[in-house]
Parts: sequence; structure tokens; C-alpha cells
Amino acid sequence: MSNSNGRMPCAVAIAFLTGGCAAVPLQQGRSNVDAMLQARMESAQVVPAGGNSADASRIESQITQWLGGPLTLENAQRIALLRNPRIRAEYARLGLTAAEVFEAGRLQNPTLGLSWLLPLGQAQGSKVDASAGLGITDLLLRGARKRMAAAQFDSAQQSISGAILDLVAQTRQGWFDCVAATQRVTVRRSTADAAQLAADLARQYHDAGNITQLELQLQRAEASQARIELQAAELMLTDARAALQRQLGLSAAQSDWSVPDSLPEIPQQSAGNQAASLQSQALQQRLDLTAARHHVAALQLQRDTVHRYRYVSSMQLGADFEREGDGSKRLGPAAQLSLPLFQQGQGAITQADAELALAEAEVVELENAIRSEVGRQLQRRELARLQAQAYREGLIPQREAIVARLQERANYMLADSFSVLTARQQEYTAYAGYVDAVLRYWTAHTELLRAMGSLRGTEEQP
Repeated sequence: MSNSNGRMPCAVAIAFLTGGCAAVPLQQGRSNVDAMLQARMESAQVVPAGGNSADASRIESQITQWLGGPLTLENAQRIALLRNPRIRAEYARLGLTAAEVFEAGRLQNPTLGLSWLLPLGQAQGSKVDASAGLGITDLLLRGARKRMAAAQFDSAQQSISGAILDLVAQTRQGWFDCVAATQRVTVRRSTADAAQLAADLARQYHDAGNITQLELQLQRAEASQARIELQAAELMLTDARAALQRQLGLSAAQSDWSVPDSLPEIPQQSAGNQAASLQSQALQQRLDLTAARHHVAALQLQRDTVHRYRYVSSMQLGADFEREGDGSKRLGPAAQLSLPLFQQGQGAITQADAELALAEAEVVELENAIRSEVGRQLQRRELARLQAQAYREGLIPQREAIVARLQERANYMLADSFSVLTARQQEYTAYAGYVDAVLRYWTAHTELLRAMGSLRGTEEQP
């Protein structure tokens, strides 16, 4: 009897019955990702997989409509979901993971062996040897592999959903940056205009002999400084628009869009100490943390499987058929077993234990990082709110009052025009500081939402 590579015919039947009807779970995974996004942000609509030309035309028409007026924050997030290529890449990564789950749930293909030995020398007649079967090791480990792959697939869905949520949060921050840059340019232009007016007036006074050359140079220097600051603000606006354009996934032909003239107002009252409750909420809804926990569950299954089947390396059961040269035939079972004499899975056990310990430590580290980040962003947001309030209720009204009083004195020839124009520039500088403070508030608010793992909620509170 020749050495058999065969396996039992019943195992071959199992392969077709249990593996033939399986399907790649991509659509279910995509539906799960969409559901997680819907639960954590408004209008979580993405490009449908395999959409037809009618869907594409409808989407383009909707995007054109959103870009027709000042781009709102909500519409910016919608466009990013529909057009950002990185979001499509994340869904493609989901397909790769789904393929791994599909492969883990299927047995190896059955094998067929056939040999035909012709007589040589004094030998009489030819010999035929045939075998067919399926690996028993794969059958034993199939259930464990399916459970591990399913746990990893759950982890991948959470991870991909979290990555998409981060991309939308970046778009959100890009929108705030762009609006702030637009508002800052307006303020800096007003400052530059006031400074240039003072410089022109100083030139007239100098030509009339009313001020010295030094006083003229001082006014010209202020005008130059104001122009430089305006140019810096315009450069920041260019960068902010380019960054938002990239986040939106728009083509160069779709660059003719605008944003509102000013940032949204921020609440005047503090939300109070919410650190403990928000930290607890973040630990429940952070998708990357959930993904890490699913990964730990998968590694626990892997470790248990490695320990349970540490002595199982290669087993084959099947049947072998022979026909001798004299016409006699033989059919019977065949078995092949790898003896665990030199390799007993020690390395695999050590690796599985280490991978699980590493993943568990990373979960604890991530939990601590989430608590810290939520607390930090809450504090940053509150400090930014207080700073903006100091501008709005203190410095800006004071600067406006100074300008008004100096203007009254100038009307009665009790103050010169340069004092009024200088005070006006200081007033505009206060406006610019207020814009920066409001931007810091919304930046901290966006980072807080990211730390919470959800973009849902009003603009005032997470």
C-alpha cells in the first residue's frame, strides 16, 4: 500500500455542506458601521457601495446645492462623508477584514490524488493508486477560528467607525478654522485701513509742518505693520480653505464656495463640573476603546485555542484505493498523525499569552488616556470661554468707549485725530483677540467631542 494523503469521504461531504453556502459578511459589516455612525453624529450618510449613475448624479446635485450658499457646519460634515476618499478607503479596509472572516470559516479544499505506475524490467502489469479527502486538523479548529475571526471583525468595525468619526471631526475643525480665518481677515483689513488713514493724515500734517519727521515715520511704521498682519491673515485663510477643501474631498473645479462671516456665538454660562459623568460616558461610547476590548476577546479565544490544541499539529484521515498489476484491488482507511516529540506548541503558547497581556495593558492605557483627555478638553474649553467673555464684556466695550470719548474730544479740538485712529486700531486688535478666543473654545469643544467618541449634541454642550 502506498503512503496515503487521503482523508475520510464523510469529511469531504462536510466541507461542501458547511463551507459551500458561506458568504463574505461585507454588507453586514458595512451596515453595522453605518449604524454606529448614525448613533454618534447627525446625517451620517456615506456613498453607497456599488451605487449607480443615478445615485451619483443625485449626490452631486445635492453637494452643488450645499455649496451654493455659505457652507454650514452640518453640510460640511455631510460633504466629507460623501466625498472624502479616506472614508472610502476605510470602507475598503472593512472589505479586507471581511475577507479574512470568510476565509477563517471555510475548510481547506479537498484533495484528490492519482498515480499510475508502469511496469519496468521484470515487473508485470501497471499499478493504480487513488486517494481523496480533507484535513481533520482544519475541521477541529474551524469553530475556534470562526469565533476568533468574528471577534476580530467586530473589532475592525469599531475601529473603522472610529476612524471615520475622526475624519469628520477633522472636517468640523477645518470648518471652524476657515470661518475664523475669514473673520480674522475682515478685522485685520479694518485695522490696516485705519492705520493707512493715519499714515496719510500724518503725511498731510508733515507737509504742512505740523508734525515732525519722526512722528510721520511712526505712523508709516504702524501702517506697514498692519499691512503685514493683514497679509499673514490672508495667508492663514488660504491655508485654511485648502485644508477644508481637502477634507471635503472636493475637486479643484469646486473651489468656489464660501463660509459664514463669523464664528457661532459661545455660551455665556459655564456648563458646570461634568468631568466625572462625561468620562464615564466616553468609556462607554468610544469606538476605539470598544475595538480594543473586542481585540482582547479575540486574543483570549486565540490563547484558549492554542492551549487546548497545543499537541495537535497535523492529522489526516481518509481512504486509499489501490489496484495492483495482477488486477487485485484494495480499499481501506488511512491515517497520518504528526507526533509531538520535538514541537509541543511552546512558542505559540508563549506568543498567545504575550499578545493577550499586551492587548489588556493597551486597553487600560487607553482608558486612562480617555479620562485624561476628557478632563483636559473640558478645562481648555472653560478657560477659552472665560477668555472670550473677558474680551466681550471687558476689553472690547472698554476700547469702544475709549474711541467714542476720544472722538468727542476731537470734535471739540481737545484731542488730535491720531489719538482717535490709534484707539480705533487698538479696538480692532481687541476684536481679533476675541476671534482667536472663540476659535479656541470651538477647537476645545471639537476635541472634547472626539474624546467623547460622538459628534452628536448641540453646539453649546457635548
